[in-house]
Amino acid sequence: MICFTFKKRQTRNKAILALLTLCLAPRVTHTLRPTVAVIGGGIAGLSCAEKLSQQYYDVTVFDTGRLRAGGRCASRWPGDQPKEGDRSHHPFLSQYRFDHAAQAISVPPSFYAFQNQVKEWESRGVLRQFAKGSIYQIGSAQPPTPLSSDHPLYFAPDGINAIAMDLIANRKFTLQQDVWVSPSNGVKWIDKSQKWRVQAKGEVRGNFDYLIIAHNGKCADRLMSSSPAKEIHSLLRVNFAPTVPANGGNRMTLGSIYSLSVCVKSPSILSKALPDNFVAGFISENSNLGFLVCQNRKLAQSDTTHEVWTILSTPKFAKRHKAPQEFMPEETIEEVSLLLIASLGDLFDIAPESLLSEVVDRRLQLWGAAIPMNVWRSKDGAFLYDCEHKVGVCGDWLLEPSIAGAWTSGRQLADFMVDAKGDLKKNVGLPGQFVRSTRSQRLGITTASRDPASSKA
Repeated sequence: MICFTFKKRQTRNKAILALLTLCLAPRVTHTLRPTVAVIGGGIAGLSCAEKLSQQYYDVTVFDTGRLRAGGRCASRWPGDQPKEGDRSHHPFLSQYRFDHAAQAISVPPSFYAFQNQVKEWESRGVLRQFAKGSIYQIGSAQPPTPLSSDHPLYFAPDGINAIAMDLIANRKFTLQQDVWVSPSNGVKWIDKSQKWRVQAKGEVRGNFDYLIIAHNGKCADRLMSSSPAKEIHSLLRVNFAPTVPANGGNRMTLGSIYSLSVCVKSPSILSKALPDNFVAGFISENSNLGFLVCQNRKLAQSDTTHEVWTILSTPKFAKRHKAPQEFMPEETIEEVSLLLIASLGDLFDIAPESLLSEVVDRRLQLWGAAIPMNVWRSKDGAFLYDCEHKVGVCGDWLLEPSIAGAWTSGRQLADFMVDAKGDLKKNVGLPGQFVRSTRSQRLGITTASRDPASSKA
């Protein structure tokens, strides 16, 4: 009996000890996984974050988007509220859904992973092919003709931002939205801990094992300017110009684009001047205009009393009418808008004043870092990685200027990091060279006849 009682007490004591050990032990949480900060919630950053967070890594994406992430995959939705302090009012455009940057998606040859992604999006209705013959080539000396292309173009029926929302929908990563990581002191390499500290709005947002730069332009350049990853920063230095030398130049070069969306009474003079099945068109041999799309014919709209058209300028036009992107002067907005409307009237032999008389609302936006005019080519990947400082870079400028290029670059960086499972001991993307992009001639919307991954023309 005594022996039995002793054994019973001994068993109970072991159970209590095990319970205490469990309670006092540090909790095992997702933060024990290697942590990654992704600066930029465009398609490259979201593609990378989606894959990383599904396997092995704890990921936080920092994005400046006020309404939604997605970068240049930007749509305006009915009911979107203007930002604080914005006194502009758009009583008609605010009732419609329209894309005001990227307009369509194509799948370049040899982009097999992206092909599968597009098929999956298409199967779920996120993407749909444009109707055959609805995309046109518009020249000044001939009537619009249907564009012949070996590669179909896709659009998102709910707006191009839907693909970003799909990447976010079932996310396993943290998205910090409307967060400005300051270019002056937003990221800092802590040598002692071998981590990256991220700061925003005057507070530390975390210390991360890895840093990924998923955007470009002046902010990315400044963000990395004081970091010890000198080779990475050297490739983020940027010029803004509408052209590059035949040899590609020696620095990233970005072209700017103005996007003007106008709401006109239906049926408009413009719609009457174009074929009934016209949805969008590439404009050639025009120094001001690059692309035209009728949002009502592309996206389903409940109100048919008006039409919404979006005009994308050429980079050369944007360069001639350079302005601050965030706080554009009212006189610049007026001047640029009227010039683009007049250019559209001239293109279709419509008196500019007649076209302007039908405009009931308009909205102008400048995309300062819209199109990479050259791309970085290296022998071992469509991304950059510095193993000493644990920093990677992804973006369309590392492959080709398009949604396909952005998604693929982000996914390739994620694949590289997932395969290594934290044991990242080699640099990727260095050395290499800049080459002129052929796709930029189509504003990053459709693919040239040759595979751009192998073209240096």
